Amino acid sequence: MATAILEIGTPDDRSPVQKVIAMLLLLAIKDRASEIRFQALKDKCRLSYVVKGVPVELVPLPAHIAPQVIRAIQAAAELDLPSFRNETRNQIQLRIGDHTVSIMVEILTNEQGKEAIIHIPDPGELSLTAQTFLNAWRQRGRQA
Repeated sequence: MATAILEIGTPDDRSPVQKVIAMLLLLAIKDRASEIRFQALKDKCRLSYVVKGVPVELVPLPAHIAPQVIRAIQAAAELDLPSFRNETRNQIQLRIGDHTVSIMVEILTNEQGKEAIIHIPDPGELSLTAQTFLNAWRQRGRQA
C-alpha cells in the first residue's frame, strides 16, 4: 500500500473543513507544536496543541463541525479503510510546499466522541515553511 500523504497547498481548492484543518496545522507547526488535537465534545470542537510540553488552547469550533474534521483527518491517514478497522494510528507524510515530514495520526474514542491527535516529531523542520504559507494566506485574504 502507498504511504498516505496529507498535503497543505493553496486554499482555493479546499473545502471549508480542509481549510480549518490546514490552518490549524500551519499555526501549530509555525509555533513548533509537537502535538495537535481535534476533540469532538458535546457542545464544541476543541482545538489545541502542545509546544515544549505546554498546552495551547484555541478558540473552539461549533460542535457540528467536529465529526467532519475528525472524518477528514481519519480519511487522510487512511484509517477509514476496511483493512484498518481495528487500527487507531498510522504514520503518514505531511507535505507543506516542498517540505515533507513523517507524522503519526491517532484516532481515539473518548466518552463524548472521537478525537484526532497528530504527532509531529520535529516541528522545527517545517516551522519556517508554515510561516511562509500563513503569510501568503493572509495576503490573499487582504486582497480579496
